[in-house]
Amino acid sequence: MKQLGMKYANHKKSYYVDGHEREDVVTSRKLFCKRYLVDLEPRCLRWIQITKEKASELQSLSMDFGHEYMEGDIKMVEFHEDYIDKAGMDLTQFEKKQSVRAPPNSPPLEFIGQDDRLTGFGREMSTDELQKVNEQRLNKTYWDGEAALEVLKSTSKPPLTASPFVRKLLIGINNEGYWNSNHMAVQFEDVVDCLKVLYPSHEFVFLFDHSQGHNRKRKGALDVNNMNVSFGVGDTQRMNWSNEEPPEESTEGPFNLSVQERHKRRSTQLLDEHVNNKPKTKKELTTDLQREGWVGEPKGLLQVARERGLIDHNNHHLYSANPKKNPDGKLNDEKSLRSIVGQCTDFQNELTHLQVMANELKVQVMFTPKFHAEMAGEGIEYSWGFAKGSYRRKPLQKKRKRVDFEDLVDECTNVETELTKARIRKFSARARAYLCTYHYLATAEPTSAAIKDNDQEKKQKVPMMDEIERLMKKFKTHRCAFDFDRGFVMD
Repeated sequence: MKQLGMKYANHKKSYYVDGHEREDVVTSRKLFCKRYLVDLEPRCLRWIQITKEKASELQSLSMDFGHEYMEGDIKMVEFHEDYIDKAGMDLTQFEKKQSVRAPPNSPPLEFIGQDDRLTGFGREMSTDELQKVNEQRLNKTYWDGEAALEVLKSTSKPPLTASPFVRKLLIGINNEGYWNSNHMAVQFEDVVDCLKVLYPSHEFVFLFDHSQGHNRKRKGALDVNNMNVSFGVGDTQRMNWSNEEPPEESTEGPFNLSVQERHKRRSTQLLDEHVNNKPKTKKELTTDLQREGWVGEPKGLLQVARERGLIDHNNHHLYSANPKKNPDGKLNDEKSLRSIVGQCTDFQNELTHLQVMANELKVQVMFTPKFHAEMAGEGIEYSWGFAKGSYRRKPLQKKRKRVDFEDLVDECTNVETELTKARIRKFSARARAYLCTYHYLATAEPTSAAIKDNDQEKKQKVPMMDEIERLMKKFKTHRCAFDFDRGFVMD
């Protein structure tokens, strides 16, 4: 190995791991695509309905991409706005409505990514709009008071002086710090306040990826990574023993302790100088050595798995917290308590901090599948890729001073010249095209031969399959759109 220039090393964050086709990722992708395309998007104002007679006169439109239905005695066809735009037609001459397949009398819905069709990139707000929002925020406090205290040093909502849709942070410990989940929580609530004033008749679904700032667990969440094998450690409050002392004759308690040991270890105890015939260390001599009791404490992975009948309690000593390696070097999670308990439905469906917050604010939060930058946030990765490409083309003189750098960032993200609404719509349409193709792959399950088929009709019905095949071969970095789709982004 040394002669080949190779060596053993620990896995690091800088190492790229491709999980695009991992089993759990594929499952979440199927569910996400179905919910987006089938359950929610019909409620968006993205659909154009015209008579079939008029559609037939327009040679650029194909009925294969429309939904035919009857409106009384008139034959109608419904198209998505992306198809009308791609056909080279002017969208402004059509009225965009909800789909005829939307639930009756449902309010209009819109997806909000970091950029989206409704607001564009970082929607700017007029003075009058800010004033209306501030009137609604007057004398109100943030739902996440802890986050507001860290970021704003107060739980009260201050008057907004600028649009909250884009926040810029000069990072560094000596500057404005670093972006984290608390900043995200504050910005999220500010944006929700604005949207409810600007679009009072709409409902909103926010799309987030799985970055650390978005996917933080709420306090006390069911999280196997925050649970110990034994009792007494962790923050999973819903898996605790009762705080009430059980009666003497009760057999309640950790199953792996004898009846006598359960009674003896009910409460936390101060220990003598010798524990297990071992003298105290110097560190232990300066503090009181304690042995934790189990009453009122977290149960631990072993007890939870036993109560759910997931392990052989007679051989509980064979189980460990994390997977162990087989002789061939592969991980075996059959005896891993974190793997076993983590598969339980309540652990799988545990809401994140942002999702709980969204429920309180009367909006929804959806997480796009992991490893899928091509469909994240209504095309946000394409927007960032375009801004980065624009920045790289600028001369070095504009990047040397801090003031010049800040001006250059504003220039590269300008909504009038760079990230225009037309470009945002184009990026959003690209992300949706991938969604449609993944959904087709999940429902139609075509073979690889069908994908490579030269039949033009099949290729039209699956417009992005070749692109997905190309991307799956070219994904080499951390799925930045600028790396895998540079030609489209900078077009």
